[in-house]
Amino acid sequence: PRKLFRGFLLNKNFLRPSYRKSCALGFGNYLRISPGLYSHLGIACNDVWDCPNVISDVVCNWAVDGCYLSIMKQAGCDSISFGIESGSPDMLKRVRKGINLEQAVKAVKMCKRSGLLAHASFMVGLPGETKATLAQTDAFARSLDTLFGYHYLSPFPGTTLCEKAQNYDVEILTRDWSKYDANDAIVRTSALEPQDMRDFVALYDKEMTGNWQQVMDNYKTGKNSAYDDLRVEGHHRMNITFAVLKEDLVEQHGFIEAGLLNGNPDEAKRIFIKRLQETITGNSQLVENTVRDYIARGYIQSSSTEKGVEWKWL
Repeated sequence: PRKLFRGFLLNKNFLRPSYRKSCALGFGNYLRISPGLYSHLGIACNDVWDCPNVISDVVCNWAVDGCYLSIMKQAGCDSISFGIESGSPDMLKRVRKGINLEQAVKAVKMCKRSGLLAHASFMVGLPGETKATLAQTDAFARSLDTLFGYHYLSPFPGTTLCEKAQNYDVEILTRDWSKYDANDAIVRTSALEPQDMRDFVALYDKEMTGNWQQVMDNYKTGKNSAYDDLRVEGHHRMNITFAVLKEDLVEQHGFIEAGLLNGNPDEAKRIFIKRLQETITGNSQLVENTVRDYIARGYIQSSSTEKGVEWKWL
């Protein structure tokens, strides 16, 4: 919900010097959790919780009882994506990531223990990347036994990597900013051409597409494990939520005229949900479940006047 969460913010002015260097290169992490998340759950918190490095803070600060993970789950979070970037220790040092692989393993395990889905994200085409480092990344990603995926390196303007690429064994091949979406290779290293990177990702895509389709099919027939069902429902929930927010569907369809209620205020919820089901492409039952969950959690609330009932984000 828009007003409850500030989401993920990158602001290097808040970072310690060591993390500022990492952000300048282009690989820093920064997580802020709004006090609104805590107050909504009745938990005292006087300041925003800052996490200059998501993985290391999950391991170091949440190791006692996973308190923050539990709070996030209560607030409606069902997954966390960790930008691990590489399965090669040398590559992590080269890009000044500020984490090690052992920390990444622990962070993923802690998410699982807290009932959250953990997703690991890796970059292809990092400075000095070789076929050997890609093989290390592939092996490490699989060893996590969790969802993972790849993006291509896109060195954004203003980062050290973009402005001084010649110092880091990476050559930027285009200044067409429309291609800086991490969905295609726009760099080369001394050991890899763009096509080498595309071939590596293509093998992953082919395998994952087949696996995911099987999981989706099993969901329909009830053959999935509880974990895989959660993956599917999380995927649909994300798409449903994205559609609701992007298209302002609550604002468009949230007012229910008094004449439609037939004297029954409870009709407002049914009509509101039906309108969203008719608007959002996908499984109508999951749309209903998602909207009902948001209402139950108080993220979407209604107010009544003589003209009708209006649903709004908290």
